[in-house]
Amino acid sequence: MSKLNFQYQIHTNQKIGHYLFESTHWPERNHLSCDILIVGGGIAGLSAAAQLADQNILLCELNEHVGGTASCWHTHGEPFATGAHYELPYPHYFGKAVPDFFKSLDLVEYDDEDKTWYFKDERYYIDEDATEQCFVNHTYQDDILPASKAKRYFERLMHEYEGGMVMPTTMTPQKLHYLNGITFLDYLKNAKVNDKLISGINYKMRDDYGANADQVSALAGIHYYSCRNQDYLDSIFSPPEGNAYFSQKIANRIPSNSIKTQHLVKHIEKNTHGYTACVLDLRTQTKLEIHCKSVIYAGLKPALQKIYPVAYPLFEKNEYSAWMAIQFKLKASFHAPAFWQNEILLDEFKTPFLGFVDSAAQDQQKNSQRVLTAYFCFEPEERQKLMDIEQHVERYLQDATDLMSLYFNQELHSQIDEAHVFLHGHAMPIPAPGYLLNNRNKSLIAEQGFFFAGVDNGRLPLLFEAVDSGLEAAELAAAFLG
Repeated sequence: MSKLNFQYQIHTNQKIGHYLFESTHWPERNHLSCDILIVGGGIAGLSAAAQLADQNILLCELNEHVGGTASCWHTHGEPFATGAHYELPYPHYFGKAVPDFFKSLDLVEYDDEDKTWYFKDERYYIDEDATEQCFVNHTYQDDILPASKAKRYFERLMHEYEGGMVMPTTMTPQKLHYLNGITFLDYLKNAKVNDKLISGINYKMRDDYGANADQVSALAGIHYYSCRNQDYLDSIFSPPEGNAYFSQKIANRIPSNSIKTQHLVKHIEKNTHGYTACVLDLRTQTKLEIHCKSVIYAGLKPALQKIYPVAYPLFEKNEYSAWMAIQFKLKASFHAPAFWQNEILLDEFKTPFLGFVDSAAQDQQKNSQRVLTAYFCFEPEERQKLMDIEQHVERYLQDATDLMSLYFNQELHSQIDEAHVFLHGHAMPIPAPGYLLNNRNKSLIAEQGFFFAGVDNGRLPLLFEAVDSGLEAAELAAAFLG
């Protein structure tokens, strides 16, 4: 084990609690008014705002930049993903709302022969020869699932659902709803799987859903495999800035005076004319009131307990995995073959580390630096470790560099220039049994003009779902206002 010999910086929103306490003494500014207040500037909130761009709207986002987990960090002027980092093409049987929206943004085009929506900017497709390499118990593999008769049987079983598993998941056929009531592991007990296969499946479930096969629903697990056939995996779209590419394209559709960054919505109250929101301007350390007729809440649902308590019971059973991303900027002297997705599964290491994305396999016309972005997935009960990150961060930096050194079969510690650590405490809602197909926009609260967007409104934690949830909320809000 080598000693860390590089500088690192931690990026976190942990000061928010201090702002809530200190703001009691902040001065008040003039009131603002709008027809629709959108809380949260992640993909869902941005999609709602873009759809309502010609309306009288205001979007409040507590961070300096919009995007949420679809954000990036600029290292020496070049962007690299800090969260979600890729998207796949959309087959014709997916819902039309998201492809049509992306077409209006000039992001996608339809291939009549394949009957599939593809992203137009061809620079950002990953070379199929450099898509993925897996390091499983010190052996390199093309796939995290070990080649075996059990794997072939499992893949045939998943293939039977192709075309029936759709997005948005709100369109899931009724005959498949029963899969939302059992775990993926319960479903697999009759699928001739073995322990090695389960280990690989657990890895994939953590990687995309934040939990193992015994924690996510069979509907979520089958959806993952049936919507990722090999043809689409040869068309992975991943700009160096990850899904911040999409958040910026969507934000460009929204008038700049409708977006208020570093504005934290502290509390919302219902009144006879609509809603009143108490908002903290973190730049000027002042308070303001925003009066609106309708609200689209696209923020994290646990915060409803403070912001709009009457709505919190709708979401109190949601569980979230916590994530940490660490960007390691490498020195120019480092040389090794580059694969985009690098998955690491070593049974002897009990660590939340899952692997890394290598920018050297992405568009090199845009980025000249080589950055490895490592990902850690934590159980919900481990969130406190992120809250106390200063006490643990060097351990995780050490774990990542040690494991990546094993992966590259060369010492990596001395090849790192600097590191940036990004924390996402409620990064991913876990699609446990009963979680999907639970749309709270059919509640009494929604009938009063308070609507919900975001993947934690009974959706899978995927870009398509986030966008669709924002478009749905925008449509409901516009109809409510007549």
